[in-house]
Amino acid sequence: MSTQYGFLYYPFFVIFLFSRDGRRRTLARVGVISAVITVIITELILKPIVHRARPFRILDNVFLLMPVPHDYSFPSTQTAVAFSLATLYFFLPFEKRERCAVLIFALLIGLDRIYMGHHYPFDVFGGMIIGVLVSCLTIRLCRINWKIYF
Repeated sequence: MSTQYGFLYYPFFVIFLFSRDGRRRTLARVGVISAVITVIITELILKPIVHRARPFRILDNVFLLMPVPHDYSFPSTQTAVAFSLATLYFFLPFEKRERCAVLIFALLIGLDRIYMGHHYPFDVFGGMIIGVLVSCLTIRLCRINWKIYF
């Protein structure tokens, strides 16, 4: 289920960008901005500053299911991107079932990161918080600068 910097979402952004549904077009435009900002903050700023080793490098008996990541552990970029996008769903008028499905998917990504031995629970929690904050800031910027309303 790994999403590698949120790339799993980008085909949906392309599809949503050409949708007739204005909510999906807005989600695509703001989602790409939010996802890119999230990746920059987590991968280029926070991980190099924190330097937290991944669990499989420290703990014994961790069985890796995916290829070994070579960067640091905190925060979880995949979880941050997932929660960034899930937060956008809650600001746009989507159906409750769709909102819940996206939130459950984001939670599963976070659990997946822990289960695979790539992150500690705190890394995932940090990713959740960062994703929500970046999404809220992106929404605010889009409202002010580009007159995109939610």
